[in-house]
Amino acid sequence: MSDENKPSEDLKEGFRLIFRAASTTVKQVDVSKIDKTLDKAFSQASRVATNVGRAVAEEYNRITKTPPPWAARQDKDRTDDATATSTPEEEGEGRERTGDAKE
Repeated sequence: MSDENKPSEDLKEGFRLIFRAASTTVKQVDVSKIDKTLDKAFSQASRVATNVGRAVAEEYNRITKTPPPWAARQDKDRTDDATATSTPEEEGEGRERTGDAKE
């Protein structure tokens, strides 16, 4: 058995070869391609999620004949955003717009 490696030595050699192959591969990978691919995948996933949301909203509207509850909140938020465009000078000096400051 002197000519044969022990199983533990074979395992060590195998791991050494795997890590050497992995480190060589990492050096050869073009990171910009990965970045572009991930960016494209995330934009497609976002598009899919938006389409699913629209389909759910349309079905909800069709079944209940009313807009979904979140649509009313979105409309309210839009009108709140439109009215909250005043400058700090218009609201008075030293006061914060959130109403957290003491008067």
